[in-house]
Amino acid sequence: MVLRRKYYDRFSTNQAKALILLCSFGLAYLWYFFELPSPSLVLQAIVVVCTAAGGYVYGIIAALIAGFYSFYYFSVPGKLFTFTTENLIRIIMLFGSISLIILVIGYLRSIITATTKELIRQTEEAEQVKRTLSHIIDIDGLTQLPNRRSFDRVSATEIQRCQRYKSPLSIGIINIDFFKNYNDMYGHLQGDDCLKQVAHAIAASVNRPGDLAARYEAEQFAVIFPSTDRDGAVTICERIREAVQALRIPHGSSKIHPCVTVSIGVVAVIPTDGKWTTEELLKMALLAMQKAKQTGRNKVVPYED
Repeated sequence: MVLRRKYYDRFSTNQAKALILLCSFGLAYLWYFFELPSPSLVLQAIVVVCTAAGGYVYGIIAALIAGFYSFYYFSVPGKLFTFTTENLIRIIMLFGSISLIILVIGYLRSIITATTKELIRQTEEAEQVKRTLSHIIDIDGLTQLPNRRSFDRVSATEIQRCQRYKSPLSIGIINIDFFKNYNDMYGHLQGDDCLKQVAHAIAASVNRPGDLAARYEAEQFAVIFPSTDRDGAVTICERIREAVQALRIPHGSSKIHPCVTVSIGVVAVIPTDGKWTTEELLKMALLAMQKAKQTGRNKVVPYED
């Protein structure tokens, strides 16, 4: 498909150049047919246009046709192909001037083309760098989940949207139980691997359009569920909790389970006024998460006033 498109573009471009060539000489013919003043300037202009539009090849074609056309126009009747000093001088001057035009215009066109290509290349490189930097800024390097900066931006947008449509919004905070003890027992490299596996399990459980899972702090993750009430958010977070436990990552220093588990706090609101911010919602979700930790861990607890 790409190859076919490439040849189609090339064919279309050549068609346009040929059309310019034919139209130009058609106008020159009409100029001569109606016996208007000398067409020399018109023919030179045609050479300039053809060279600028099609490059050296089209410029040379235009020059040859223009040269013979002009030679015929200026020749003495009956002596068109007769070798005379006058005709020789005319030929030299004509093709000399046209050759100079082709060289100058062709050179300028090549400079403009090269400059344009370079500008396009630099623009594409700048866009690629911009996309890469945006990815680096918004993505957590270890887990490859969106980071806190990205979560805060998305949550602020979702709060405004839910305010506008008066729809519910839920936020959850996920904390790995006894993660400091895990790092102390298994080391930070093993701890990083644990974070990656937990992040993957969370991301796989948060798969609806609009939902977002992010790494918020060291062993904490945050999730946002637009247009989702408390029961719906608790159901999704319970699925996350079960997915993490199903990883069966050994945790010899856990006080509640032989494998890695998580405690999750959830808050759900309908942000109908301007008092709701990401910070306020996260505070409530953190209080719920602390309650989950205080009441046995490895559970999902919704926020209660």
